[in-house]
Amino acid sequence: SVTVMLTSILIVHSRSSNKQIIFFREQAVLINTLQRAKSFAVNTFQPTLNSGAPPEKVCDWGVHFEGSKFILFREIAAPVCTGPGSYDGPTEAFEAFTLDPSIAFTNLSFDTGASNLSSLDVMFVPPQPVVAFSDPTAGEARIELGIIGSSARRATLIVGKGGQVSIE
Repeated sequence: SVTVMLTSILIVHSRSSNKQIIFFREQAVLINTLQRAKSFAVNTFQPTLNSGAPPEKVCDWGVHFEGSKFILFREIAAPVCTGPGSYDGPTEAFEAFTLDPSIAFTNLSFDTGASNLSSLDVMFVPPQPVVAFSDPTAGEARIELGIIGSSARRATLIVGKGGQVSIE
């Protein structure tokens, strides 16, 4: 009976540890995706997605958050750049990610007071990069991530107007 009790404790501990590892991995992927969008803007990356076609004129790079997905996207000039643009759909997607089923965005918000949003965009406009949000009055975006069913494990990624990405 002691063996059964110790085995059950180890199984519960193992599942909890696995969720922690998944949680930290998802944080790392999110931060990396934001940093890639910023890096693409700084380097004025102009991808050639179709063989033999000229590079697309990318006005800005960004990350779109919605539901359990986040998308690295590029705003394409049509025909010229008119300022930072929000995510307009799959034609702008460069790379899409889906959170692990045990992880969720628990709150998408701006420092303007808007919270529990259904979607949020962070854009980096080359070459400085200038940072813009889907709420043009915002000074920072906050993306809260958590383990489903656990209010104890949460992390908030903060993206400021200067492009800095931090975790709270």
